[in-house]
Amino acid sequence: MRVYREFLDIHLYLQRKKRCIRIWLLLNWPSDTPLPVILDSPLAAELTSAYRSLNAYWPEWLQHRKAKGRLPLAFDSLITVTDHREHIRLVKRLAQKAQPDIVIAANGMCQGGRIVNYLQTLAPLPTTDVLFVGHQARGTLGRLCSSGMRWQQGLMI
Repeated sequence: MRVYREFLDIHLYLQRKKRCIRIWLLLNWPSDTPLPVILDSPLAAELTSAYRSLNAYWPEWLQHRKAKGRLPLAFDSLITVTDHREHIRLVKRLAQKAQPDIVIAANGMCQGGRIVNYLQTLAPLPTTDVLFVGHQARGTLGRLCSSGMRWQQGLMI
């Protein structure tokens, strides 16, 4: 598992590694098979729905995109997960398949919730990358992960 604390880390990583197979896969994924983007957060799903319904108030640049048929937060490969049983099935399926996915899950500094299931199941896999986009407070699992702690068989070492 690689951990990225900020987008700058990804940029620096890509500069150091001339050949990054996973990024190549994401950028060159066949267009007839869209890369799944999984939104696994009931609150985020509700906010996304509300945002879509308020499209009359979107800024002009988004209105322009909408007129061209490009709707933000509304695309065929977006999978929204709100049910907990569906979430558990999804985590198990992701651990077994060899296809790249992007999972967006609210983390609450990894102290609880769905992100913990993803980390326990997927973080030990060498094909998993984790990107933290928010602050991770001292003493939280999120801080431990973002500071380089490693996962092995679902446990931090």
